[in-house]
Amino acid sequence: MKRQTTVGAAIRAGIPAVATSPKRPRLDLATLLWTGGTIALLVAPIRLGSPPVEMSLPYLDKVVHFTLFLGVSALWRSLLAARSVRFPALLALGLGVALGGATELAQLYVPYRDCDLYDFLADAAGSAAGVLLPLPARFTRST
Repeated sequence: MKRQTTVGAAIRAGIPAVATSPKRPRLDLATLLWTGGTIALLVAPIRLGSPPVEMSLPYLDKVVHFTLFLGVSALWRSLLAARSVRFPALLALGLGVALGGATELAQLYVPYRDCDLYDFLADAAGSAAGVLLPLPARFTRST
């Protein structure tokens, strides 16, 4: 029996449509976990020591922001491309920049966190780099 994999077939069968791609479940899961982890790390009220510990490497927090959003945009671009969405790189870039702005604004209301324009710029730069970074084929191939 041929397996139906379209959203329309799922709806007709009474299965609720979910935001997963039947062809790339690892990519879906990785995208959701990385995005959720990024949000959690950037908005959680984390305090390192008392008083807060200064980072010993200069600009380490900017490297972390860049890397997190590089992953967000690379994964979303690949996921959107796998779903044949038009302009996946542009949408992933927009999502990364919007998410970076939202997390920085949310930090205004989180204890021990502060909103920083340079963190947002690192987020945007990471998002731009992420849409240009191809993921390995073994990660995005069908299972």
